Amino acid sequence: MQTSDIYVPEFKEQVDTLPVGKISEPFKTVHGWHIVEVEGRRQVDRTDAAVKNRAYNLLFRRKFNEEAQAWLQELRAGAYVEMMGEDNSAR
Repeated sequence: MQTSDIYVPEFKEQVDTLPVGKISEPFKTVHGWHIVEVEGRRQVDRTDAAVKNRAYNLLFRRKFNEEAQAWLQELRAGAYVEMMGEDNSAR
């Protein structure tokens, strides 16, 4: 697995093919417009510990996001707003 495998195809192509020290022409992806400069390349740690760590982080982030959304829904469901004043019928 290369580090660039986490990117959308258009971005990955630029990162993988651009020579070190060069700046790309502007290009568009689903995330917007980009200009890339490759400053260097490194090898990804492919040890079992690194793979397990990446998997743990992925699962943690996913679970955290699920729990955060459930908590927000719970907060919204428990919210109660009562309008006070003389002209409540107009709102």
